[in-house]
Amino acid sequence: MDHHLLYICQNAIGDIITSLPSIHFLKNRCAHIDVLVSKQFADIFAVDPYINRLIYLPPEWFDTISDNHYKLADPRIRDLFGFYDVIVDSLCTQATTELIQLLNPALAVGIEFGEQLYVYNRKVD
Repeated sequence: MDHHLLYICQNAIGDIITSLPSIHFLKNRCAHIDVLVSKQFADIFAVDPYINRLIYLPPEWFDTISDNHYKLADPRIRDLFGFYDVIVDSLCTQATTELIQLLNPALAVGIEFGEQLYVYNRKVD
């Protein structure tokens, strides 16, 4: 129960709302849950007692076309290093994949519902 989990949310209101039960379930298994979400949807999580910390970034951070190096240089991202041992990525973009590689959690799970449907699970040795 000592796990620190980062949940990376989708960038669409319906997907975010349907993710809430999953986050609430995970809170029963993890001591600490933070949510990374677009600023435009941050209010949905602002008063949720299951979330320890809300990290919101500008909507363009979640744009799959923009430059990933710019995204990963954001100071709010640097504050995440060394803290999470579990990451759930429901966005699965190139930027979130690179973020997971940089954060190097013990366990990372991703689900993407775009043109492809896949799940990845990576355990770092």
